[in-house]
Amino acid sequence: MRFLWLLFVAMLAAYSFSGEPTEGTEDITIAYKVLAVYPQSRRVLITCDIPEAPRPITYSLMASRGVLVAKRVVRDYKPATFNINITLKSSPDLLTYSCQAASDLGTYGPSSRLQMYLELWDKPVSQLQTDVTLYNGDSGPTANLSCLASSGSPPIIYRLVADDGHVRVQQRPLHGEPATFSIPLSQMSGWFQCEATNGISADSSAPILLPPAEAQPRLLTTLVLALIVFSCIFGEGYSNTHNTDQLHCVFNKNEDACRYGSAIGVLAFLASAFFLVVDALFSQISNATDRKYLVIGDLLFSALWTFLWFVGFCFLTNQWAATKAEDVLVGADSARAAITFSFFSIFSWGVLAFLAYQRYKAGVDAFIENYVDPTPDPNTAYASYPSSSVENYQQPPFTQNVETTEGYQPPPVY
Repeated sequence: MRFLWLLFVAMLAAYSFSGEPTEGTEDITIAYKVLAVYPQSRRVLITCDIPEAPRPITYSLMASRGVLVAKRVVRDYKPATFNINITLKSSPDLLTYSCQAASDLGTYGPSSRLQMYLELWDKPVSQLQTDVTLYNGDSGPTANLSCLASSGSPPIIYRLVADDGHVRVQQRPLHGEPATFSIPLSQMSGWFQCEATNGISADSSAPILLPPAEAQPRLLTTLVLALIVFSCIFGEGYSNTHNTDQLHCVFNKNEDACRYGSAIGVLAFLASAFFLVVDALFSQISNATDRKYLVIGDLLFSALWTFLWFVGFCFLTNQWAATKAEDVLVGADSARAAITFSFFSIFSWGVLAFLAYQRYKAGVDAFIENYVDPTPDPNTAYASYPSSSVENYQQPPFTQNVETTEGYQPPPVY
């Protein structure tokens, strides 16, 4: 008796759920990938998918004004793919595609519209922007370099060009999304450029300096020498005679000599302390522009102070040679020490200027000599892009990545 009752309930439930198909509420996603580029046409792979709908399901690719382009029945849970050739038009209304679907439970769609027209494809690459973020990864200090062209026809290929002109890595991200290069600083450092090209034109970013994993230690000699010079002048650089209590500079009573020696000594000491802190924190500075300015600032300051120490040494030596012995009761040793360490400071800051120059010049010369602008010749024919993988689609914001279903023969040219 219980068995008959259960059978009756099952039959009633089956009857209550049967009836006419209804319109489904699931959303259909539409995506595309450019397979080949021609002067006035493109070979495009359009993908339609509705993951939650029961199978089998029939997908329809609709063109403008409700024209049916192709149909495909999918019995598994893979997306439907349509490999078509499109001729680009000047009006967006002439090339508008959408997907519709139907199953035993009802119809779905249409999807959001996918517009293709001539202006969309023939834009050169421009407004290339880059951003660098430094962090400590599992393999040590790592730099994430992000490149994005704000304008340009898809597909856009991004390349990371090293200072020797060779392409280290390249990516072809979704249209509108940046290419992100992760660079272990223990393996690669120096000057890099981000290059974007789409077969119509190419654009390159400004050179970006990626610091080495271990920052180059700064010489402490400059700081110590500067401390000695201005300490000698401040301590015993001024003296008086028996006839007066008025203090005067021991360097031939020339106040400018004492002021000059103490000024460049104090400024050199403060600058050395600043650049020591910069060297310690250089790998943590994520802004590429800031790092570039710091390297240039180090180079210019070191070169300038090399010259100023040379002028100071000559100036102090000249004034000390003209100083009368009876005018110097105390401070003679301090004056000689200031002159001596001013002389040593010339070479110390010269070494720093040379190291800073090497640091800045490490990849610039090679980059300028070896880098070739990849901008194609306007007379050159369009190159076809290889159809290697269809996992990453050029797609609008409302779509998602899908996989390719094999065995589909493309319909005729529309």
